Amino acid sequence: MQRVADPDNARLYALKLSCTVADASIGATDTYNIYTAIEGYDAADLLMGTAGAESVTISFVMRMPVVGSYGIGIHNEAVNRSYFAFVTQNVANVTEHKTVTLTLDTTGTWATTSGAGVYIRFVLASGSDYYGTANTWQAGNYFTTAAQANFMSANTNVGYLKNFQFEKGKVATPFEHVDYQKELARCQRYQCKSHGAGNSVLSTPLVGWCYAPYVASVSVF
Repeated sequence: MQRVADPDNARLYALKLSCTVADASIGATDTYNIYTAIEGYDAADLLMGTAGAESVTISFVMRMPVVGSYGIGIHNEAVNRSYFAFVTQNVANVTEHKTVTLTLDTTGTWATTSGAGVYIRFVLASGSDYYGTANTWQAGNYFTTAAQANFMSANTNVGYLKNFQFEKGKVATPFEHVDYQKELARCQRYQCKSHGAGNSVLSTPLVGWCYAPYVASVSVF
């Protein structure tokens, strides 16, 4: 998994996914997925776990080599409340826009401080231990069904995800391009390092300089 130039517009970026070791027969306890967390402070106004829980919309762009259904869902920090729906890659290796809208959980425990307020998961392949019922809230860690496509079916499979957006409301708005300065400041909220921006961890450290303490909710999109 790596950030690369967007194959549709080289001036922008995308998340590239490469299968390097094939797994054509997924075991019951096996799972391949990508997930990221939204910090509790940022998710608190969604009112998850209350009768006033909001609706949210997840929108993104996918380009997968394996056609079929891919689970996209959310769960809480304790992984005992979960919801998933499906998006479909209709044509192999074609860029397709996807949108999922859902009403958030009215029960369960959802972090509202520095923990993970909500996890968002995109499923590449999964075994039967994680099969559940789509489009409904469930008590447990479930994120797909037997209808799930298997991105891991061949070591030549390469896919892309980009323009991932999670927002309050029932309508997907245009993707928000945040300027570099603001995006860097947001990243620094979750990072502590002794090297200047743009420098690798193997380079000479900048002594006495450190960002805010690390919080376990870092976005990979």
